[in-house]
Amino acid sequence: MNYKTYAKALFEAFLEKNETDFDKFFTNFIENLKAKDKISLLPKILKEVKKYFELAKKQDFTEVILKSEKDLEKFKEKMSQFSDKFNLDNLKIVENKNIVGGFILKNSKYIWDKSYKQGLLKLYKKLTK
Repeated sequence: MNYKTYAKALFEAFLEKNETDFDKFFTNFIENLKAKDKISLLPKILKEVKKYFELAKKQDFTEVILKSEKDLEKFKEKMSQFSDKFNLDNLKIVENKNIVGGFILKNSKYIWDKSYKQGLLKLYKKLTK
């Protein structure tokens, strides 16, 4: 196996496994490299994995739903809190006049609703319990 095959396996395991399972997988992965005397491939493997992540990030755009496109600047700082889960460099802006205020971030894996409507619904549910 060459370093690209190892990198692909590592990247796919990261995407498919939860944190605990990935930790076990990674430990076994390193042990396997040592046993096969291929630990010297690790820098190349990690560099290749980084390429996979960069490519995936480019392909995964984030949709931001706002009342008006003008609101984007207003919420940019709050959105930056979610940069670990959302690609904020590649935003698709969607205007929705039904949103009173706030924003909704969506990508292929996550939805983060910080709209005023959602906040009011949460408050209503707490008050009516």
